[in-house]
Amino acid sequence: MRGVIAGGLTALALCGPAFAGPLIDGNLADWGVTVGDGNSSNFSSPVVADVIKLYTTHEDNNDQAGDSGFLGPHAGGQNYDVEFMGVAVDSARLYIAIITGQRPDNGLARFSPGDIRIIANNGSVYGVEVGGGPGGAAGAGLLTEDGGALGSTYSLNGNGFTVGHADSPRAVGSIWKDPNWLLDPIASAAPVQMANSGGTAVGTADFAYTRNADPSTQHAVIELSIDRGVFVGATALDIYWAPSCNNDVLEVNDDLPARVPEPGTLGTLAAGLLALRWVRRRR
Repeated sequence: MRGVIAGGLTALALCGPAFAGPLIDGNLADWGVTVGDGNSSNFSSPVVADVIKLYTTHEDNNDQAGDSGFLGPHAGGQNYDVEFMGVAVDSARLYIAIITGQRPDNGLARFSPGDIRIIANNGSVYGVEVGGGPGGAAGAGLLTEDGGALGSTYSLNGNGFTVGHADSPRAVGSIWKDPNWLLDPIASAAPVQMANSGGTAVGTADFAYTRNADPSTQHAVIELSIDRGVFVGATALDIYWAPSCNNDVLEVNDDLPARVPEPGTLGTLAAGLLALRWVRRRR
């Protein structure tokens, strides 16, 4: 099942206002989203302060624990659900928030998260390593993975069940341009995980992947932000994420406004211009 939201954004002048998007901490309260079990989540009216535009899409919200042993849209149980994707843009960064049943502590017991795939309209394809680990008991508690931890590569059988795990050489939160992709084993054979070879490292996202604070929660949150300078030459992005079995898919198509350099970049530029002026005055 796929939900798509598309729209255009007005370009900003380089002298436009400064923005500060959501804090990347796995808590989506600053997205205006309530995450709760027993169908108590609220994804209907997300609002993020100080961003230019917010796109959202969501589908399953049938919070039934466990799995049914059958994979397909709206099937498989909470452990396979993808429930919400939000994409926000400010003048310098791209923000992504995902709510799913693919918890980072249960990866080997059939429930393996895929990597985030971003297709630019200039032909480049980017991947963000999500990780997830080898899995563990359902009550293993809170697990947060920040950039630097090893990612994960999962092997699946023909029914989409996870049958193996290996550490990926790609660090969690790392961003890769044009990597090789592994396909899900079910009929659609969509690219869902980055392979362990191919592509060029182009940056690291500010990244968090965690269960809700309550150890009994049925949800996980993937939240990240990326410097938009990574997407050189792109004016629109197609962003999607799915479990590595591709049971459900969420997708947002985002037209990008003109990018404004971050304050550090602007400061460097200003210093360079002042130095150039000083050299010219000496001459």
